[in-house]
Amino acid sequence: MLRSPPALPATVLAAMCCVLAACGSRVTPTGATSGVTSNGALPGTTTWDFALLAGPDGPQGNPKIFTMPGQGSIIATVVESSSNPGFQVWSKGFNDAPLSDERGLGICGDYGTGGFCGSVGPAASDEIGDTFPDSAGNLTLAPSLVLDFTGLATGSVVDSVTLGSLEFGEGYSVLLSADGVTYTQMIRAARTTGSSNVVAFPVPAGVNYLRFDQGPGIAVSDYVIVTVHVVLPKP
Repeated sequence: MLRSPPALPATVLAAMCCVLAACGSRVTPTGATSGVTSNGALPGTTTWDFALLAGPDGPQGNPKIFTMPGQGSIIATVVESSSNPGFQVWSKGFNDAPLSDERGLGICGDYGTGGFCGSVGPAASDEIGDTFPDSAGNLTLAPSLVLDFTGLATGSVVDSVTLGSLEFGEGYSVLLSADGVTYTQMIRAARTTGSSNVVAFPVPAGVNYLRFDQGPGIAVSDYVIVTVHVVLPKP
């Protein structure tokens, strides 16, 4: 659910921005790297922290393009078989610390919300898995969120994706694709172990798209995409 988190200290935000932007040689979770690839990209492991990249909480448009200097771009798009031009990518938790459980990308829609892009279902919180009204006002739509990695720097490999807001028993569903047309289930389950609401999953090689759907589990199972880790090997 949406809440009012404490402001992130300026020193912490500055350090995070240094990690996600260029600070001389690139500082990544695996340490400092130097040198560039043939296409000018900085090698190493990059964390795409979507809440930080998006900025203050709220609707981000559809699609939403995230970019990082020297690393290319990732496109986030909300998709739903039934028409709803009001669906947008939603970002939340900008003021929360990195890897907080309610921090990342979700979905909002304006059917039944009076023109404001938000959630209207019982206990909904602008997350993937929430149910939205159809044109008749019935809560039947459960849109998906797709991440497109084809704009990443040449040679980049998506290594893992981290999901958040996974309370015990809540479900999630992630599908993968090389072409954005044919999808294969990567994982579909409910969180039934562990104490953390933030869970990372490895991504197989060759993946250019990930689609995040409503998953199994308890009622009102919803979640956010916290981060994606991308590896760009040294030349």
